[in-house]
Amino acid sequence: MDTFLDCLGPVAEVSAFTTQIGHRDYLPPGVEDSAVAILRFKTGALGLIDSKWGQVGPAPVRMSYHGTQGTLVSSTRGTELFSTASPTPPAGWEPVDMATYGHFYGQAAGLQGWRLPPTRTSGDSRGSVEPRYFVDALLGKHEISGPTSPRMARDTQEVIEAVYRSAETGRAVTLPLQ
Repeated sequence: MDTFLDCLGPVAEVSAFTTQIGHRDYLPPGVEDSAVAILRFKTGALGLIDSKWGQVGPAPVRMSYHGTQGTLVSSTRGTELFSTASPTPPAGWEPVDMATYGHFYGQAAGLQGWRLPPTRTSGDSRGSVEPRYFVDALLGKHEISGPTSPRMARDTQEVIEAVYRSAETGRAVTLPLQ
């Protein structure tokens, strides 16, 4: 949710549904294991969140952003950009062989794809950017801002509350909450 807010701005309205599809030992009776939320942002953009704790097998985790001339996808395969807008690949991105995606992706005239090469890390988080940023904030070197700010955390929690209210009432919920 915080990624949505960071990329698309404030949410104006939420419609959501929750259910418990199957019993899980780690969930108390009656607690949802599946949820779907449709978000309408103040910009007019739409977002969809599909969350499943009760699934069997690996999670098909991915995020995608769809525009009028392209789609940005972040998944287990990495980050991919598909677009009809520009024949020039973004700097540092590798071209994608569109034939490997089948006929469906090849239908748009001029559609091309690129993949962002994975970032290599040592696997040791002690020197990574995130912990260093957090510690520096604790030491008073700067305030926490951007997608990790207290304001973003509050806005994220407000949308989560709106999801539960919508699921409980069966109606769309407008934000800010009253």
